[in-house]
Amino acid sequence: MKTTITIQAATLGDLPAILHHRLEMFRAMGYTDPAVLEPLEPLAKQYFQDAFQKETFHGWLAVNAAGKVVGGGGVAEVTLPAGPFAPTPTRPEILNVYVEPAYRRQGIAR
Repeated sequence: MKTTITIQAATLGDLPAILHHRLEMFRAMGYTDPAVLEPLEPLAKQYFQDAFQKETFHGWLAVNAAGKVVGGGGVAEVTLPAGPFAPTPTRPEILNVYVEPAYRRQGIAR
């Protein structure tokens, strides 16, 4: 039986879930050394706090019927110099895509 999932816009109040997803995403990619991961959390926290304030990060969360965040992802507005194939300085970058293991293979990240 498929779980009922709703998608909602992320807010600064969702920062704990976003940080959890970011660290778990790296663990799932094989980065398990605490010396590598532990410094990331305060840096990511500062980044997301600033990005929410500047409205340069737009995130979405997948929430189950019980109200638990089970996945999410976002788009950051990244400023880069213009080039021949990208004349505008602001471009989107997908980041922080993660789904809790128990909820994978259900199309949530899609």
